[in-house]
Amino acid sequence: DGGGVRGLSQLIILRELMDRVKSTAGLATPPLPGEYFDLIGGTGTGGLIALMLGPLRMSVADAITTYGQMSEQVFSEKKWKGKDSTFKASKLEDFIKGIVAAKLGNSGAQMLDLNRDDPCKAFVCAMPAFSISAAIPRLFRTYQVPKGLTFNCMIWEAARATSASPKIFKPIKIGDSSLQELFIGGGIGCNNPIRQILQEAELLFPSKYVACVLSIGAGHSKTISFASTGGLFSNVLPLSVCTTLHSIATDGEGTAEEIARQFQTISDFYFRFNVDQGLQSFKLGEWYRLSEVQTHAEQYLRTISGDRMLTATVQALTKPSNNLLTLALSKFYSF
Repeated sequence: DGGGVRGLSQLIILRELMDRVKSTAGLATPPLPGEYFDLIGGTGTGGLIALMLGPLRMSVADAITTYGQMSEQVFSEKKWKGKDSTFKASKLEDFIKGIVAAKLGNSGAQMLDLNRDDPCKAFVCAMPAFSISAAIPRLFRTYQVPKGLTFNCMIWEAARATSASPKIFKPIKIGDSSLQELFIGGGIGCNNPIRQILQEAELLFPSKYVACVLSIGAGHSKTISFASTGGLFSNVLPLSVCTTLHSIATDGEGTAEEIARQFQTISDFYFRFNVDQGLQSFKLGEWYRLSEVQTHAEQYLRTISGDRMLTATVQALTKPSNNLLTLALSKFYSF
């Protein structure tokens, strides 16, 4: 999911998961997520993580270090008030180009490169700025799909596109100079990309067994409600109402609950982790609070429910017993 600096909690959860996989499978070191999962997708912060773990082939430990460095470099300086975005997109661009060059030897490496052997397929979600009414995201993929167009771009462009949340980073133009499209972050309408993961799995693995589907949120946000306001039905919506509408559009828990209902009759197949306490007050760019994010994530994993779900997920990953053909997903999930 997207979630700004709260997204570090996703990596903390994944670190514990990979450590337990190492122990259960008798491995010398924690496996790379990109060598253990077949498909990773994300939006916003989740999209950046998908790129780190997918085409950049980082370990979770490397991704955590990189995430901390990126957060400080990108969010430590705000733009002057009155600008169209809060933070400088150029800082994010420069950082992503740097890590892409360090990992792949070329800052302009493409998302889809047929000469690159990516063991894990990855995608990130963004929204065409001039067509968001249907909430259908544009997927930037590291792989080709059997039907439909594959929109290729450079990895750093995909990172910028999925991160271009309104008021946080300015939109980005991608494409040939004569036919460039403007993109904003996928958080509006697609902050939890679980539907896209299922749809892509159906396209990519129509006859393969699926061990499990893992969804990791960026921590529960505040309860969404309309505060009592005399201006609710005035000609101009109050700021509090606009903020509430934005929260509704970027909330991923409604989607998570819907998918949980679809898979409720299948045990140990769909797992949803999301830190439930402590992250509600965090703002997107509060990089100086990353240590708090780590603390809350680790506490969440120490709860009985968190520990049980970790155990069940590791079991599904290492010794799957209730496999399900992806073609059969349509019986439980309506696309």
